[in-house]
Amino acid sequence: MKLAEKLAKALEEARGSVEYWQDIAETDFTRDLHDRMAKLGISQGELARRMGTSRPYVTKLLDGGNFTLHTMVKLAMALDAVVRVRLEGKEERAEEQTEIETATPEKAQNEWLAPVRSAEMGITRAAERTPRTARTKGSRKAS
Repeated sequence: MKLAEKLAKALEEARGSVEYWQDIAETDFTRDLHDRMAKLGISQGELARRMGTSRPYVTKLLDGGNFTLHTMVKLAMALDAVVRVRLEGKEERAEEQTEIETATPEKAQNEWLAPVRSAEMGITRAAERTPRTARTKGSRKAS
């Protein structure tokens, strides 16, 4: 059996598992979080502050944490959004996922990182608007 055939078979078997579809749902939700954060110019630190939790916890969630519905709602509320759970035909979603999985690494990386880069640009612009003395720890007021 050729490698391509083995991979196709393995992918087909994976698509029959709960874990495969759970991972896709978590990835979709995480991508939506990154998009919303970029749109609002909110950093992970600011998201943590809004949620009343630590930045490392938010980082863990955004890196693909195992979400409960409660946690998803808390994240959404902190981003002034709501969670909508909907059902979608498995075949349609599988086709979309195949496009994602077979995309060139550069295309996939660019699509995934675009919201992150936008958020970073927003944070950089906000930092540039902040007076230097406010950004420097322990700085003295100018006389």
